[in-house]
Amino acid sequence: MPKPKGKDQIQKRLQKKSPWFQSIVDPIHGADCKIPDETGVETGTMQAVHRFAQTAQTSGIVGICVSDPYPAVVNATVNKNAFYIDAVNSTSNNLIWSATGIEFESTQPLIDFAEATRIVSAAVYVQTEASLSGNQGIYTTFAAGFPEGSSYEDFPRDGDTLEYIQNHYKSAIIPLNNNKPAMVRWYPLAREEFDFKSFISTDRVTGDYPPKWVLMIVGTGLAPSTVHEFTVVINYEFIPNANAINILDATPSPKDATEVDLVETWVQDLDIGTMTSTKTVSSSPSAVNPSHEDDQTGFGMFSNVLTELLPYAAEAAMLLL
Repeated sequence: MPKPKGKDQIQKRLQKKSPWFQSIVDPIHGADCKIPDETGVETGTMQAVHRFAQTAQTSGIVGICVSDPYPAVVNATVNKNAFYIDAVNSTSNNLIWSATGIEFESTQPLIDFAEATRIVSAAVYVQTEASLSGNQGIYTTFAAGFPEGSSYEDFPRDGDTLEYIQNHYKSAIIPLNNNKPAMVRWYPLAREEFDFKSFISTDRVTGDYPPKWVLMIVGTGLAPSTVHEFTVVINYEFIPNANAINILDATPSPKDATEVDLVETWVQDLDIGTMTSTKTVSSSPSAVNPSHEDDQTGFGMFSNVLTELLPYAAEAAMLLL
């Protein structure tokens, strides 16, 4: 495959210099990142990493659905962030989800110390523990940002078919015999009701549920009794609700309109559901590299764009002489 030239090379170099884009691409190593827009208040960050294991039964099906990633108290009850698939009763033509939801360990601390939260980056990963001889079946990834017209109970939905999941926009089908983990990413999305830049309150009134942002992976055709390891990573930015010395390190959010505009363009070509490496999923979480603090010019991504374009401007000037 020929190496990219010109415009493509510039875009790839700029992407590597964008903390937010790198956090979206690799959320496990994307902690301590903020969306570089003007918030008007100081904000803090938290990376939530949650690991779960599910065993395939005779049906050969496993799955997890993150449906309420925004932490919130609703009617004095903490909302459930995710649900396992019912591996015993599910079939490819009738996916059933467990009635007992999963509350992330990060939910209560964010409710205690945050007035509101928003997602900077997130992903769900899965890898199999099956031996090569039992490495059969597929993983299907599914992503739905702020599903329109949906009520609190809409996702995950009992009765959906595997075909519906596979045919959804941004879904991907990944065979296990590739011997690589699968992942599905969050991506910045704006709709009339909700905007990815909006901070969502952690104190909801009756009937006002957290907005949906669905990330799902369903494994089918799997060898019975094989174990599948799921990892959920969410990088939050939050507005503190109180001054807490040595607990919250709130700082002004970086403002970089150029980076925001570029990232919103780049994610349109980003694989939302895809394979990833075992090294990525198995490694320890870490802060994003580069970070916004690494910029020494004070002009952020705009300075990087000028640096990339300067040789072309000089070349054009030489042609005019």
